[in-house]
Amino acid sequence: MDPVTIVRKYFAACEARDLAGASALFAPDFTSITATGEEFHASTQLANLKSFVEEYSDIELSVHTMIACDDRVVTRYTHH
Repeated sequence: MDPVTIVRKYFAACEARDLAGASALFAPDFTSITATGEEFHASTQLANLKSFVEEYSDIELSVHTMIACDDRVVTRYTHH
């Protein structure tokens, strides 16, 4: 599966509150880097996601831009 498809599936799983589905998409060396430079690895990302979906049961995610190069994908999105 190409990286953009993986990220799109991840956002769909997040919006559906499918933590197992989101977890299955992470590579062993997964790293998420926020706009402020903070890094999260798979276990931290999943813990954050779990807290997020529990706190905001009606969250909607909107992906605005995706840029991919090799195995990296940069995504601009909003949640509301």
